Amino acid sequence: MSMLAAPVMAEEPMPPPAENYKAMSGEKLGAQLRSADTWAEPCARAVPILAELQARQPELMQLNESLAHARINCAGKRKAYAEAYGELQRLEAAGGEVFPPQALYLAVATDDGAETNARFRAVLQSGDPKVRDALGPDLVGFAIRAARQNGSGRELEEMLASEMRAGLLYTVDPDVRPIFAINALGAVARDGDIELARRLIHEIHQPPTYARLLADRQFTQLWPLLEERVGPGFQRITRHYKERSLGELEAESDDTEALSQALHALYYAGEFAQVIEMADAATGRPDLADTLDEDEGWALNLKAYALDALGRQTQADAVFDLIGDADGEDDYWRVNFAINRASRLVGQGRWEEGLVAAEQAAEVAREHGSPYARALILRDRICALNSLDRTEEALLLVDDLRLEAEQHAGLLAEGLLCLDQEKEAVDVLLAALGDEQLRRSLIDELQDDAFDMFYTRSILPKPRDLLERDKSLRQAYLQYARMIPTDFYPAASLMR
Repeated sequence: MSMLAAPVMAEEPMPPPAENYKAMSGEKLGAQLRSADTWAEPCARAVPILAELQARQPELMQLNESLAHARINCAGKRKAYAEAYGELQRLEAAGGEVFPPQALYLAVATDDGAETNARFRAVLQSGDPKVRDALGPDLVGFAIRAARQNGSGRELEEMLASEMRAGLLYTVDPDVRPIFAINALGAVARDGDIELARRLIHEIHQPPTYARLLADRQFTQLWPLLEERVGPGFQRITRHYKERSLGELEAESDDTEALSQALHALYYAGEFAQVIEMADAATGRPDLADTLDEDEGWALNLKAYALDALGRQTQADAVFDLIGDADGEDDYWRVNFAINRASRLVGQGRWEEGLVAAEQAAEVAREHGSPYARALILRDRICALNSLDRTEEALLLVDDLRLEAEQHAGLLAEGLLCLDQEKEAVDVLLAALGDEQLRRSLIDELQDDAFDMFYTRSILPKPRDLLERDKSLRQAYLQYARMIPTDFYPAASLMR
């Protein structure tokens, strides 16, 4: 699935104390400190209460440590991540207790690659079950993306491969194992450790993940294993993922995350009618508009895409309208569906509707969107405006797209191609292929449309088309990747 939303990173100011704590007795301060409300509001309550208590009893070292933790939590809540991490480091230097996953999160949020890898290693090597339990897929994904963007990708791969050999893989949350496996596989391939590679590949379940692995030349000696895993037409891996996901849903029938995964699996397998039937059964309640959660949003998104695959475009429109009309303006995840709606309309050549939807998505993404989300919207606006003969307006957005798409060369190239700026699009792609981090995502983006197993078909110009028209780009691409043999084109994608 496409995860586009991200927390807002703008730092917030320190709020005033909730009450006049200086005027309170020690007994009353102690009672306030024991209240759950105090720790739910670290800035307005916990910090000023503890600061007042510390001023009255500076000899109590426990108060110092508690105040440090409150300041860390307060700064984190205000998104003042450098301040929070500085407080944590001072607490650590003074011998205070630090929770390693929190230290990892703050190291990532401060954009410090060396600290991120050091903290990641400390978490991985911890024998504390509480630390392992806190190592969920969101934190792991956050840390790995940050390490790669900071140029520490290879070091990360080596560290994970070392931990895999030491047996870490089977001690962590099953949802984390595929993330570790994918990110350790590069180092394992370089070492030629085929047996470990086989075990790691066994932990990778989602079919779309395999496109880059089957194309990227760093995995050349693993291609036979990968080809065996996916099977002709990707049918073996899609069958595996479907059976696994449906089994998990059967075991947890009320779990909307399991529902979302099962629907993805059915969609990847080309079972579009079943996607619609299951989504209807799960979301057909009168109060849906008031109670929709993120995973049910994905269920409806997949229903719309399945309707498109069956040629039922008007019904698919109505599903996206339903998602957009649901309550919950402050739900950050809604940006995903606002963007998917806009990209679908623009990709279908419905320029006026798509432009309106993209402008609406831009409003949501201004508060809740990641750079990738904003780049997608800018791409859609540029392509729609240019197709409506409003090229001057489209050109005004190109610099913004260059900024937001700094880590997403394929999106920038698509926007440029909509404006017939093919030479710059080629230059952008060539530069990205020369960058190890940018090349990772570009390798599968330049494969055949069949390997885009999620989105509906689009009529927008594709960067991959440039491989046939520009010899230098094709040569550069083939240095790092192969064109995946047609025997492995996902059968379900060819049905859409």
